[in-house]
Amino acid sequence: MSRQGYCPICKQHGLYLTRHHIWKTHVWGQDQKKQKKKIWICRLCHDQIEQEITRRENEVLKNHPEIYIGTLQEFLNKNRGY
Repeated sequence: MSRQGYCPICKQHGLYLTRHHIWKTHVWGQDQKKQKKKIWICRLCHDQIEQEITRRENEVLKNHPEIYIGTLQEFLNKNRGY
């Protein structure tokens, strides 16, 4: 979904804007209260925000390698019938 307007991040007018969910649906689910919180921003700003969020998520995961090891172990156990 898009509309034309003003991007509050880069301050440009007349751009096509995209709807950015402040609380990512694939992380926080369909919680109606959280999903109502959106902002309309241009595609370039939207992409930059998503890239930065991914970078920060990866930084958190680097500090918790047990998540990767545990996930692999779960899949191995599942395939062995445990």
